[in-house]
Amino acid sequence: MQSGYKWTLFFIVAISHTALFITSEMPPELFILTPITIAGYLTLIAGKKPVNRIFLNAAALATLIFFISDMFVISGDLLIAVGNLTLAFHAIKSFDIRTPGDGLQVFFMAVIQLVVASELDQPLIFGAIFLVFIASSVLFIMASYQAAEVEKMPRGLLKSGILLTLTILPLVTVIFILMPRGAGGLLGSRNRQKAVSGFDDKISIGTFEEVISSADVVMRITVEDGKVVESYWRGKVFETYEKNSWANRWTHGFPYRNRKGKIQFVRKMPKNGIVQDVLLKPPKSGTVFGVSEIVGIACDSRWVVQYPNGEVAVSRRRKKRVNYQVISTGEQPKVRGKTLELYLQFPDGMERTRKLAETITGLAPDSAGKCRAIMKWLRKNCSYSLKVPLAGTVGNPVEDFLFKTRKGYCEYYATSMVLMLRAVGIPARIVAGYRGGDFNPYGGYYVVRQSNAHTWVEAAIGPRWVRFDPTPATESGSRSLFSNYLDILGFAWDRYVVGYSVEDRQTLLGQLKWPGSSTENNGRLPAVAISLLILLGIMLISGRMLLLWRRKREFKKRMQPVSILAMQIMKWLTRKYPETKGLSWRKSVQQIQDFPLRTQLTSFFNEYEALRFGAGPLPAKEQLERLKTLAENARRRRDE
Repeated sequence: MQSGYKWTLFFIVAISHTALFITSEMPPELFILTPITIAGYLTLIAGKKPVNRIFLNAAALATLIFFISDMFVISGDLLIAVGNLTLAFHAIKSFDIRTPGDGLQVFFMAVIQLVVASELDQPLIFGAIFLVFIASSVLFIMASYQAAEVEKMPRGLLKSGILLTLTILPLVTVIFILMPRGAGGLLGSRNRQKAVSGFDDKISIGTFEEVISSADVVMRITVEDGKVVESYWRGKVFETYEKNSWANRWTHGFPYRNRKGKIQFVRKMPKNGIVQDVLLKPPKSGTVFGVSEIVGIACDSRWVVQYPNGEVAVSRRRKKRVNYQVISTGEQPKVRGKTLELYLQFPDGMERTRKLAETITGLAPDSAGKCRAIMKWLRKNCSYSLKVPLAGTVGNPVEDFLFKTRKGYCEYYATSMVLMLRAVGIPARIVAGYRGGDFNPYGGYYVVRQSNAHTWVEAAIGPRWVRFDPTPATESGSRSLFSNYLDILGFAWDRYVVGYSVEDRQTLLGQLKWPGSSTENNGRLPAVAISLLILLGIMLISGRMLLLWRRKREFKKRMQPVSILAMQIMKWLTRKYPETKGLSWRKSVQQIQDFPLRTQLTSFFNEYEALRFGAGPLPAKEQLERLKTLAENARRRRDE
């Protein structure tokens, strides 16, 4: 096989591995196989013999067993298991590439890696990697077609690959416009000791001894009319606390069938409502985030659910990004008197916490004063820390926080305040969502990251719930001009590439008009224009393919007599020297002891290869006659 073909194959494998790695959702353990894969390809390029098949078959069997265990037990995720399988396959196959057919197997597995990467996550750099992979794939397929017969890369192959890639990209663009995106362990970060910051559908105290701050972007929010909002992005509400964990009392809410794309939860929408466009990587529960109380939503989800505690959720999906618009009142949710008993639940065995709450609030004149007194005490006497002891080592993590370490993160502060408020008879609950975010002045939107995940307290005071945040504010570094502009590109990628929807397609097509047409558009002209453009593209591509087919047919017709001579010579070499079977003509000719015959055959095959695989014009009659003469001379020498 050609050295260039081997390098092209190695490059494609490197690109597919990179695409899988940048998703940051694959467990890092299996990437230790990457150095083994690199070593295998360097061995291949150096021309060394493949590894014994017995050893490779044993490794393949072990990989299959691991794949089944990974799919059902280790990760429990089919996509992750397939991704790990491809990494193991590449490591094994890199030592067993004997023919171009093996290279095609590797290429097919690389395509699977790209598919898995696109399903896991699609950061901005994935677009560049995808384009490079497409261009490399075109070149690889063209090279693999000739890899078994040609010792060197044919002339003009790189140029032809680039031209074919540029021809394919416009077609891919049209397909992109016409096909919007559909709705959709023991490894990695799933260990018991550490967790990565971010919103979770559950809150447990003392489960992790360390929380690692993550700067990954989880959503971008544009507030219409440029309104300045207090950036508490409200999400889930938790009511009951048992065994160091918070749970939702309301497991079923009121479902709304989303028939028209817009739903409002009140009869009359507020005049000064806050409209927010949210581009979100959704949690498993489908929780919808918004400032204060949400009274309306516009989205493409089939179902929307509103819960009695004010939560809003969309139907679950596998989609990477959800784009929706919510309308908030700017006020906290109303208190429902019938449910207040639920927010007074207090766990057994925490009398020290009750007495502390009574001591702190003893001089407070009213409920609001008691809330402020507890919040002030927590901020003054406790310090913020992402490292805390596990519940199994301290028994009750909340009382350990209040009476011993006095160090913890937002869940500890919020849980302690809610329990102390309940201890003195004030209904309270925990709200989970996001606090803050970086405002991008050049894009006009808020960037909310995993590190902004937060929990706070709502207390029932008067007709509405009142928010209190006992967690001390933490400093966040400012974003540079370059990072803000880079984030605009990331926002455009997530919004208009990853999150490209049916509505986006209709908007885009609706903006296309005939030159000189009126501003009013009934939607028919864009459809006709797009149809004509597609038809024109098909005609151009078909014409080009027909021209190439005719040229190739004429070329084969001229080369056929000489090609028959070349095949006859190769058959003779195989009969005369059986050990040359499957070898290229160069290696076969080297087996001939007759030096003049070897020289004549070398001249014949060199000229034949130059005409057969070159990128020049059709071979002239004089060139073909010379090839026939060389073949005839070699035949005479052979028969002597």
